[in-house]
Amino acid sequence: MFDLSVNYMGLKLENPLIVGSSPLTDSVEKLVTLEEKGAGAVVLKSLYEEELRDMEEGCKCNYHPEAYNYDVMDAEMIYGISNYIYMITDAKQYVNIPVIASLNCVDEKWWEDYPVKIEDAGADGLELNMSYLSFSKDIHPSEIFKKYAEVINKIKQKISIPVAVKISPYSCSIPHMVMDLKNAGADAVVMFARYFKVGIDIETLCCLPVNYYSTPIETYKVLRWVGIVHKQIPNIDICGTTGIHSSNEAIQHLLAGATAFQMVSSILNNGPGVIKEVLDNIKRWMMEKEFHSIDEFRGYIHQVHESSMFDHIHYNQLTEDKFS
Repeated sequence: MFDLSVNYMGLKLENPLIVGSSPLTDSVEKLVTLEEKGAGAVVLKSLYEEELRDMEEGCKCNYHPEAYNYDVMDAEMIYGISNYIYMITDAKQYVNIPVIASLNCVDEKWWEDYPVKIEDAGADGLELNMSYLSFSKDIHPSEIFKKYAEVINKIKQKISIPVAVKISPYSCSIPHMVMDLKNAGADAVVMFARYFKVGIDIETLCCLPVNYYSTPIETYKVLRWVGIVHKQIPNIDICGTTGIHSSNEAIQHLLAGATAFQMVSSILNNGPGVIKEVLDNIKRWMMEKEFHSIDEFRGYIHQVHESSMFDHIHYNQLTEDKFS
């Protein structure tokens, strides 16, 4: 008997596989299918400040990183707060796994009321996709950290459901940021937000969006920080995301200290059936290694010498001349 259950930010999950915010989670029908395929929890598609502002102004923003993904998937994502609330209410009637709402805001006024409405609608938790990046030479990194902490603190004073923060990989000190978020009341951190990528068409001389889907190789940028943060700040839950396409990447994140992991691109590309495949392979691996629960091996890599490799930043040296 293998126990895949985990306790993620106070929520009991039957397994650590969470379907991340995406076109996969934009309707109750899709949530039902994801639960049937074995997902441990779902994060609803994000409610964007830009969407609500654009609805008021009579225009539509297509160039937010996640909003762009929704557009290319032909999924209409322009929902008002009322429709979002209705979706949460309906979801809680038809699925039993935890339903985590997702907010993506910049202006503080949008944080004042929406978390309360989301909690009242029955959401089990809230994931904040906070994208405060410093694009100006005049903004000091400490101002960014302070803004994150202030928003979390305000929200935690208003609601009782657990709050996770999806943070940016572009921070000067990720461990310090996580510690600030924890002290401000965050129950978990999600590593990391995957931002809109921009290229340049050298023929038209115009900017253009670049393929949004992740690849497995990208997960190792995340894995490093999962390991480092877990080792330094063990009392906050970590959810790894980006590049987790199979049980191989998922198990590595758990070994590094993640409590849970999110999948999107692999499910979009291969269908919801990949969920069962990943979970079955995790069980198979656990049987081979004689682990009976996730807790038995979560963070296991820190019990051996190899965990020090996470903060090894030197370039690899080639041991073979590939050009001879």
